[in-house]
Amino acid sequence: MHTDLKPQSTKSRFIRSKRLLWLMAIYLLSIMALATVAGLFRLLMTAADMKSH
Repeated sequence: MHTDLKPQSTKSRFIRSKRLLWLMAIYLLSIMALATVAGLFRLLMTAADMKSH
């Protein structure tokens, strides 16, 4: 039966899921930032190669 449905337990579960969502959002943002920096670095390197040659 559903005897463990206390409001406190559901609240703590909600907070835990919210924290997991924040962790996932931060993880995705860091990956996107790394990809953007890598792309810009590649563009800068190709521009430098074009200038040097």
